Amino acid sequence: MQHGLMDAADAWVMNWADVAPAFVTSRAGYDVWLGNTRGNTYSRSHISLNPDAMYPYHEFWKFDFTSMGTYDIPAELDYVTSHAGVEKVTYIGHSQGTTQMFFGMSEFPEYYDSKVNLFVGLGPVTKITGDSGYMYNIAYNYDAMDNYLNLYGFWEIMPYNWKYGNFWRMYCTFAAWVCEVIEYNFISHNPLADDPDRFKVYVNHEPNGASAQSLLLFAQNMRMDRFQVWSDKFNDPFSLTPTKDRTTDEIPLGNIIVPTALVVAKEDTVATPWDAQWTMSQIGDAVVSYQEIAGGHVTYIIGKDMSYFTENVMGLLAEYNPSPLNAKVTA
Repeated sequence: MQHGLMDAADAWVMNWADVAPAFVTSRAGYDVWLGNTRGNTYSRSHISLNPDAMYPYHEFWKFDFTSMGTYDIPAELDYVTSHAGVEKVTYIGHSQGTTQMFFGMSEFPEYYDSKVNLFVGLGPVTKITGDSGYMYNIAYNYDAMDNYLNLYGFWEIMPYNWKYGNFWRMYCTFAAWVCEVIEYNFISHNPLADDPDRFKVYVNHEPNGASAQSLLLFAQNMRMDRFQVWSDKFNDPFSLTPTKDRTTDEIPLGNIIVPTALVVAKEDTVATPWDAQWTMSQIGDAVVSYQEIAGGHVTYIIGKDMSYFTENVMGLLAEYNPSPLNAKVTA
């Protein structure tokens, strides 16, 4: 299972034990592997690069979901299949955990098909066209945001430390309504779909950091209304051809051949139903299941009603990865 932007693997165990995805699959007999995305709280090590280095030695943070789909997810898949002694696994991703998979399956279809028997995308993110949520604000203030981050050397955004962690702990524990307002305006128009107790637990473990480039690539895609790779010249004040410089290679979703299931929350302001339907239309016949549920962008993790997972996703697992005692699940 692979978490989303600024999140961590522990998201999969934040809900009550009888409905948390990692526990549900484990009890069903699956071998569950939880991945941590490069640069988050648990993934800041490197054999030669220092994540705390200042400019111009900040090479560690020059990555986004294309790097993850090219290097990180294959490394995880190779490790899990080798150690578990299986040919294929099921991959369950949330938010950016789906985006890196979409990229990998599009650019390296044969490799991913050889390793993955089913991809389950929760809150799938490719092209983002919504007119609300935090990504909208970043996208339409892109130049100012990019200039600010570069001026002050913010290559890493919102790491889990005393400053950000104490903010969430203070407001979400003692003034829960503040967190509900933030949730409504940034990620969900239906916060009532989420368990309030589990929401407090969840935000007390947030945020977990990410590279600024990861966030900005989503903003680039939103500005260009495309699912494309990173542009180094997106905010080049000296560009004579700004539209050309901002337009990069489009990611060919039509190349995907891994069986794909999409689960979309109706009030999700980040991964909206209309964007998910566009994604489904681009992928075509590889989409084997599409489901819409009530809730927002974290409902997949801490929703009150988790039947989408306990019933529907588990039903897909039984079909595509049918031997629980021998099957392996990674996310």
